[in-house]
Amino acid sequence: MENFNDPRKNLKLTELTKLCYIATPYRGPNELVVEQNLLNAAKAAVAFMQQYPEYFPMNPVLNSAGFHHYEELLDGIGDAYWLNGTKEILNRCNAIYLAPGWEASSGCISEIEWVLNQMMGTEHRDIKIFINEEDGPIVEITHGDMVDILKRIDR
Repeated sequence: MENFNDPRKNLKLTELTKLCYIATPYRGPNELVVEQNLLNAAKAAVAFMQQYPEYFPMNPVLNSAGFHHYEELLDGIGDAYWLNGTKEILNRCNAIYLAPGWEASSGCISEIEWVLNQMMGTEHRDIKIFINEEDGPIVEITHGDMVDILKRIDR
């Protein structure tokens, strides 16, 4: 079922697709919250695709969905492993979308801070930043706007 104009249909196999990192919360105080976060991550990716179909969504929450059930098998793999992996994904992306609820997630905040401090304004490229404001459409914001938003977040 299609309900949006999809320019990807006309892409040739040799054309590069832009990648967008979808930043969504993962952890929670219990299993129900984690499961809801997984559903919200999928909804956020679909919402972004509908509005910006020229981007392919990259969501580490969905990429590692369910891994928390196997923590005993991943003994010794700490947060640094996951943070390094997400930074590598971010480094390959052309954009980041801060999906609803990002401001309550220390992981999402550290991801956007890394983008602002390590990726913006480099000689290689600038990464676009997208966000929802007040349940409105997904919009692109500037680096300065993002810095201002981060200053207002109570951490």
